[in-house]
Amino acid sequence: MNIIALTMALFLGAIVAPSDAQAQDPKNVNVSELSDAQINKVISEMNSRNLSLEQAKQLARARGASEVQIAEMEKRILNAKPNGDKTNNKTKVVTVEPEEASERAVENNTISKEDALVFGHSLFNNSKLSFEPNVNAPVSDTYVLGPGDEVNIDIFGLSQQSYTTVVARTGNIDIPLIGPIYVGGQSFASARQIIMSKLRTIYSDLGGKTSASIKLGKLRTINVSVMGEVFAPGTYTVLGTTSLFNLMHLSGGPTSNGSFRDVQLLRDGKVVAHLDVYDFLIKGNASVNVALRDGDIVMVPTYQKRIIVEGAFKRTGYFEAKEGETSDDIIAFAGGFTPQAYTENIQYTHITTKGLEFMSIKAGDAIPMSNGDKLVVNDISENRLNGQVSINGAVFAPGKYQFKEGIKLSELVEMAGGLVENVFLSRGIITRLKEDRSLESLNFNVADLVNGSYNIELKDQDDIFITTKEELRARRNITIIGEVLNPQTIEYRENITLGDVIVLAGGLTEIACPSKIDICRRLSDEESESSPTISSKSTTVTITKDLSIGSKDNEFVLMPYDVISVHAYPNSRIRGAVKVSGMVNFPGTYSILSTEETITSLIERAGGFSSLADIEGARLYRRVAIDDKMKNILKDRVSSLDNDEVTTEVDTEDHYELVAIELSDILSNPGKYSNIHVRANDELVIPQKQETVSVSGHVLNSVSLSYIDGLNAKKYVQLAGGFAPNAYKSKLYVIYPNGKAKATKRFLWFKNYPKVVPGSQVVVPEKVKKERIGAPALISMSSSVVAMIAIVVNLLDKD
Repeated sequence: MNIIALTMALFLGAIVAPSDAQAQDPKNVNVSELSDAQINKVISEMNSRNLSLEQAKQLARARGASEVQIAEMEKRILNAKPNGDKTNNKTKVVTVEPEEASERAVENNTISKEDALVFGHSLFNNSKLSFEPNVNAPVSDTYVLGPGDEVNIDIFGLSQQSYTTVVARTGNIDIPLIGPIYVGGQSFASARQIIMSKLRTIYSDLGGKTSASIKLGKLRTINVSVMGEVFAPGTYTVLGTTSLFNLMHLSGGPTSNGSFRDVQLLRDGKVVAHLDVYDFLIKGNASVNVALRDGDIVMVPTYQKRIIVEGAFKRTGYFEAKEGETSDDIIAFAGGFTPQAYTENIQYTHITTKGLEFMSIKAGDAIPMSNGDKLVVNDISENRLNGQVSINGAVFAPGKYQFKEGIKLSELVEMAGGLVENVFLSRGIITRLKEDRSLESLNFNVADLVNGSYNIELKDQDDIFITTKEELRARRNITIIGEVLNPQTIEYRENITLGDVIVLAGGLTEIACPSKIDICRRLSDEESESSPTISSKSTTVTITKDLSIGSKDNEFVLMPYDVISVHAYPNSRIRGAVKVSGMVNFPGTYSILSTEETITSLIERAGGFSSLADIEGARLYRRVAIDDKMKNILKDRVSSLDNDEVTTEVDTEDHYELVAIELSDILSNPGKYSNIHVRANDELVIPQKQETVSVSGHVLNSVSLSYIDGLNAKKYVQLAGGFAPNAYKSKLYVIYPNGKAKATKRFLWFKNYPKVVPGSQVVVPEKVKKERIGAPALISMSSSVVAMIAIVVNLLDKD
């Protein structure tokens, strides 16, 4: 047997090749000497069988592994290194503290959805239930002694003596001065009587002034097997007090095909019991959980009948039925019906040789059940509520009321507390169900109902609606915006004035101009008819800064839907700041002092230029907001670049555009239009004087050259080695330091190349190759033209 198989036999117990595990004692495995590959093999096996760490530890104990081995193996598993599988470097081993046991039942639940539907399946696959025997609890009198059980005898009183003895393979225990006593196969109660009778031979006053206490100490281990339709069949080494349910839990319980109704206990080659787990699940009969003996075999056969239960039962799923059990038994297994169940129609589907057969049954029919039968109960519809009428709207207590034969509309209104003061008297509506369950509407005059000239007898499920005056007109509001502390929409009230609304809005701000308050008012119906193109009119009102009440304030009463705009004093707002950087004496950020702030005034505030300033290369950057369309265009441009490190995100808030300026011209003529007014967030950059000219594009050698006064762009290209073969010579252009560009001009056969200044970029674009039309294409085009002409001529001849 190889070391991996032995290791898995140690830690996984009988799940992995129990027959091989018996070939060599797993207790001889030295866990600390195992390789990482061997540990990963065990983890892989646990994962493939959907075992948690706790479940594997239980199986290891059942195979006889020591606690030292289990602790060492657990440590190795938790610290295991990945086995090189790049698809999944994490194991599914889970450790659970005792206080987390309530979560583990869900996290470690390895039952499939179909298995979970089988009633009873969770009993043996729930970490809350292990059915482990309590080693500290007293042993019952029915416990059968066998080889390995420890018997402790204490004599006290006039005589004092203690004996500790173990049941030998012969079934005897040895007590000095008495000799062997045969207790093997005896119940603990019988063995205690035998031992007491033997003790009296040497303790004559036993039962008088001398007493004896006989207890069982360390219990023996037994070998029991589980076979058939269980998840982990095999032989398990367990305590002598182990019960049937404990063994079933260790083995994972019955599979989806296993029976819960006929678990067979074999002893000495004979079936000694047929156990029904449903007795425990439904009736709480713990006698099903029998104690096991050494050599017992538990056989779980396949189920014979399984019934599907769905709908408004307290329990749903797959229920196993025995021979002779009926639909009433299955209903009892399902716990009966929910309160919403329509029990008059239990839908019963039966499988026959010719197909499915449907039948409507009731509880008490006791229909015999066959394998595959199905019971379904639907809920009673909650949409149909009989014996009630409802009233809503302009009453003091709207809602549903009990319907009584002969009840009239006036009585229902009185039951609802009567009509409210602002009731709309012109119309009310009754919605009624006709015999075919369709709806019809009946209207009535509420005023006639009030004065007693109208009344009507109601029917079951009538719905009455009476509205108020306010609900029939749009919500009347007044809106105030602008320089108030809390611009808002205020509900209209009669005789409200402008000053009232400003107070409700928190008052005026410090920069509010009380003499410039505009009120926009919509036209009346008569005004709208006479001026169909005008929808509203505006009035400018003045109010005192302290909002004191005056005659003018009370004279101007607001109307519904007025919109009040409170304006600020001219030039009262800070207009932002501009940044000046580069070769100025005092670079930095400057606030815009007025709307007349220009480039020249800004340079003056910055202390003028330094001696190294390149005035010709001055640039102005302006932040602009871009819409979604422009954002997508910029994103497409960026994504078209063949560079994986370039992000395609476009910042719409910090997008700047270059405004090309002629600073020397602006300085010499500050009154001209070119002296641009600056805006908030502008940045004026004055670069340092440059002494080079760059040549790039389709030239033989892209390079930066020293500036030479008097040379044009073509000369710089020649200094860079000349034009490349695919250069578009006539489209050569120059980008100047201030951002402007100038292209080559052509007149007849003469080319006028742009001048170059320090810091310029000379760019030579590529000539786009035009595809020539070959002879076959020309012939094809000619044939098409000739054919078209022939068709036209033919049509003309017919005319």
